[in-house]
Amino acid sequence: QLQVLSHLLDQVDRFNEMVMALEILEELRQADRLSNRLALDDPEAVKDALHLTRESLVCGLMSDKIMRKHQRFMARRQELFANIETNLASLQTLQTADLAGDYSQLLNEALQVGTTVRRELRSL
Repeated sequence: QLQVLSHLLDQVDRFNEMVMALEILEELRQADRLSNRLALDDPEAVKDALHLTRESLVCGLMSDKIMRKHQRFMARRQELFANIETNLASLQTLQTADLAGDYSQLLNEALQVGTTVRRELRSL
């Protein structure tokens, strides 16, 4: 758990460094207005990319917070899934037993009909 948070915080630091570098680049560009060598090719694309990166980092941090908040539940998820699988298997067994009972009842009814028909034919 802490490794994930540590990695996210490292990514936040890298993001902040990137923003700082862009701010410095902008200051240098302002100081050297006559030269276009410090201008970004597509500043709007850079801003959009930074915005998306920031949103992803915030989402990752919030997800990590939620996971840590519900850590006990998450630790029990394997047990919960095992219980669900057991319950599903039990339901399938009951369905199979119910179908077998229905089939058995149909066979008994068919046998009774056959016996009754045979008895009636003999009495003719």
